[in-house]
Amino acid sequence: MTDLRHFISHAPRFGSYANPIRSKVEQSPYYWWWYALTRNTTYCALCEASGDLSLLAESQTETEQKDDAQQASTSSDSFKAQPNMLKVYADWGDVRYEGDRYQAFCAWWRERVNTNGQRGAYLFAEPLRGMWTRVLTDEEDLQSAWGDDAQIVIALPLHQTRHHANKSLTRIVRKHIAEQKGRAVSDPRSSKARYHLNTAVQPRALKLAFDIWDLRNDCAVDSIPQRIPKTLPHNVRIARAVGLKYKARNGEATSKADEHRNLSTQVARYLRTARSMISNAGVGTFP
Repeated sequence: MTDLRHFISHAPRFGSYANPIRSKVEQSPYYWWWYALTRNTTYCALCEASGDLSLLAESQTETEQKDDAQQASTSSDSFKAQPNMLKVYADWGDVRYEGDRYQAFCAWWRERVNTNGQRGAYLFAEPLRGMWTRVLTDEEDLQSAWGDDAQIVIALPLHQTRHHANKSLTRIVRKHIAEQKGRAVSDPRSSKARYHLNTAVQPRALKLAFDIWDLRNDCAVDSIPQRIPKTLPHNVRIARAVGLKYKARNGEATSKADEHRNLSTQVARYLRTARSMISNAGVGTFP
């Protein structure tokens, strides 16, 4: 089960497997990584070809390859990136879906892979450790631990009080095991998982970027509210739909044109970020 494995970053909580709660799912950066990959057109073409590069090459003409490279959704996705995608395809499988994206992610995350574990844990959980704190009960185990630099052997007299035993153990542990505090504990760069984030991220920032990308590409779960005038420039409507604000500098005279230009610039910046994440997901990195 996922709950028995350790994840450096926040693992998804679904609330219900049959009807995942959107707000819970979106709190996990792993969901946004998966979603970025579902929007990578080259990777989806590889899924369509069942991971066969020869079939993919036959299905893509030179013109289609050029078009793919120019599409907003995949900016730097290109045919030359496909060999790197083979490893991703072997691990992530077919991420295409129809219908509810949160149900699709839940099904993908919980799918059993060749390790008989869930795909999400297979990709993102820290490796299971072969050693644990234990009482040594035979000479062979003792000799193995004694000669292992990654373990320490402790003799604990049973006649002493628990209080003194705890104090002694605490002192020994502090001497031999360095303590990690704060950010170092949750730094994804320290992860030993098959796939890990290349930097710490805020899920709300990922959501904002992909909400804007979805609205720009007409695939959003929530459309632009009717209260936002359709006479406004499209990027300005998107900015208002996701709650972007324009703050003028103190004492600066502003106009509607200044506001619209600023909001459009913000939207363009988030779109570039989303495109970069979509491209990176295709070769196994995020964000």
